[in-house]
Amino acid sequence: MALKIPHLLKLGSRSAQLLSKANTSRINLAKVMSGISIPPSKYPLARRDESIVDDFHGTKVVDPYRWMENPDFPETQAWVTELNKISEPFLAQSEDRDKINHRLTALWDYEKYGCTGFHGDYYYYWYNSGLQNQSVLYQQKNYKEKGTLFFDPNVLAVDGTTALRQSHWTEDGKLWAYGLSEKGSDWMTVMFKSASGEDLSDVIKGVKHSSLAWLHDNSGVFYSRYPEHKGAAEGTSVEKHEYHSLYFHKLGTSQSEDFLVADFRQDPNLMNSGTVTEDGRYLLVYVSKGCDPVNQVYYYDLESAKNKISGKLELKPFFDKADAKYDIIDTDGDTALVLTNHQAPFFKLIRVKFGSDGNDPSKWEVVIPEDSERKLSFASAVDENKLMVGYLEDCCSKLYVNDIKTGKVLHRVPLEIGSLSGLSCDKKRSEVFFSFESFLTPTVIYRFDFKEIKNDQLNIEEIRRVQIKDFDPSKFKIQQVFTKSKDGTKIPMFIVHRADIKLDGQNVTILNGTLLLDFSYTLLE
Repeated sequence: MALKIPHLLKLGSRSAQLLSKANTSRINLAKVMSGISIPPSKYPLARRDESIVDDFHGTKVVDPYRWMENPDFPETQAWVTELNKISEPFLAQSEDRDKINHRLTALWDYEKYGCTGFHGDYYYYWYNSGLQNQSVLYQQKNYKEKGTLFFDPNVLAVDGTTALRQSHWTEDGKLWAYGLSEKGSDWMTVMFKSASGEDLSDVIKGVKHSSLAWLHDNSGVFYSRYPEHKGAAEGTSVEKHEYHSLYFHKLGTSQSEDFLVADFRQDPNLMNSGTVTEDGRYLLVYVSKGCDPVNQVYYYDLESAKNKISGKLELKPFFDKADAKYDIIDTDGDTALVLTNHQAPFFKLIRVKFGSDGNDPSKWEVVIPEDSERKLSFASAVDENKLMVGYLEDCCSKLYVNDIKTGKVLHRVPLEIGSLSGLSCDKKRSEVFFSFESFLTPTVIYRFDFKEIKNDQLNIEEIRRVQIKDFDPSKFKIQQVFTKSKDGTKIPMFIVHRADIKLDGQNVTILNGTLLLDFSYTLLE
């Protein structure tokens, strides 16, 4: 399993670049902003369409500019063109525009690496040489080598705006399904490629808010889309999307032959995603509604059906009360390990038997109990009988190895102050890769193998480190301190400073705080 782990801290290259350039000349942004003056009368008036009205629980709300949400609509394009005729000449007169452009380009121009993963006979990692619009995927026989270029999305569009949005390998690593979006759109076109580099002819269009999940015999893939979306081929629309549904595409057939396998017509706003368990036995269908903090889980026994998909499936409920979040992270026969916040705001890991036991907490076995001091962020099976377990504690990542049966901690993976940004492990493999970032560390990729443990110690190997030009992290320090809010809550804070600065309260300080949904704000003192 490869995990992309979101983190609360804005770490890495940005902090390193700011620190390394702390004493360089600065662009006077106040001077640039003070000269802005464009008379409002110059702007074109936008057409109001009073016929677009939404009904929110009995309250009618007019949305007169809904037409602007379609970027390919001729009227929208004409509107943007008229605005650019006003703004572009004005911006071109700025004497600091080139300075800002050159400065930002220089700051962004450094190598970037993603966390190494493995599929079948090969290792893979994402790489950006510095200023590429999209990172490219490399394939390796040995994780220490550079490898060969496997996939480059930059060649798919002249302007570099075609991006990889989603992808998934078959369990044996022989086939790769990947979803491409254009110009920042949420809509995907799913295509297929073999590990040998051959492009398959299958194409699935109009996919949105979807995971990708393969049957373990490589015969086809599950995906989600809106069945009644009229503009699916174009990938843009302004109509309301309803009845998100799960489909199955059999490899070697046309999309028109795809099967609808699951939908939830009792509520048009429900969304779903499908995944196949690592042992290939079950199809899991997760159902949720927008940003609601709860979900439902249904399942289908693929093994009993001999992987034959020919129409709508009779899903069985596992957790269908919509009373908490449930994420199945491993299965063993007819039982599952489930990460949940049911009566546990900081999450816990439970073991439960498939079937009606999911809705009966008295039948659950708690493997890792909730810890009220830190959030259990994830758990992933590795090396047959172990778990990689991650916590968020005081805004820092903590990583452990636990026993998959008992939940007992076996090893603590040493991490500095910072965030885990990626993890790649598999229940069938003993090898683990993870990536780490901090205020002073843009990215470091580490590896260890349970087969290489000596004296009960993990042999952690650094395989790749991102370097920032003209930045020496040894000249700076990070320390974590705590303060109390008005209600007595302990608030973690990080102080990043030059090693030779005396912390006497007389230094100019940039304050950066993280708010809900990972939005941040910055105050200058």
